[in-house]
Amino acid sequence: YYNKAEAAFWLHSAVIRDGISRFSFMGDASGPMGAIIRYRSQERLLQISRNGQVTTQRESIFDFLAREMDTDKCARADLPFDFAGGFVGYLGYELKQECDGKGPHSSDQPDAMFIFADRFIAFDHVAKEIYLAALVKENAAAPEAWFSEMAEGLAKLGVPPALKHGEQRAPVIFKLQQGRATYLARIKEAQQEIDAGETYEVCLTNKLTTKNIQDAY
Repeated sequence: YYNKAEAAFWLHSAVIRDGISRFSFMGDASGPMGAIIRYRSQERLLQISRNGQVTTQRESIFDFLAREMDTDKCARADLPFDFAGGFVGYLGYELKQECDGKGPHSSDQPDAMFIFADRFIAFDHVAKEIYLAALVKENAAAPEAWFSEMAEGLAKLGVPPALKHGEQRAPVIFKLQQGRATYLARIKEAQQEIDAGETYEVCLTNKLTTKNIQDAY
């Protein structure tokens, strides 16, 4: 559903623990109140896309989010999960310059990016149920057409199947992008950069790939 969306999100916990990993959420910014917010920290420049229209303004992302969240407060819904829609996204490391940090770097990607999600899908991995949720303004009609469209589309995919955390029909074989020797060399290089005063913190990552993970839904 979201592979062709301009921006989409998937909130899912890889940690199997009561109270943390029961629900997963998917959505995009295609709803009537949906929006995509991109932010450049050095220029304090916000780019906001709503309903096909793009506007820009100079304001800190922190001020923008604080004001919008205060304006668009949502009444508590009778749902078994805490997420009720709203802003989903990330605050990039270069926002340190707005929190007394120095030495920002320029990136091709936004320093912060958020989706305002007013429609989303929630997957209950325990009860094996799916919820279609939507934010609507007070006294507005429920988005029945969207509910029907999504329900029909999910039914064509054979949803919901029996889904259990950790359940896999075939062994999953992972391959590391960087082998042990290469990764240890990168650690040594990072330590040298720290000693030289070029950085004070390094987060080294490695990429895992596999070819035989089956779609969950």
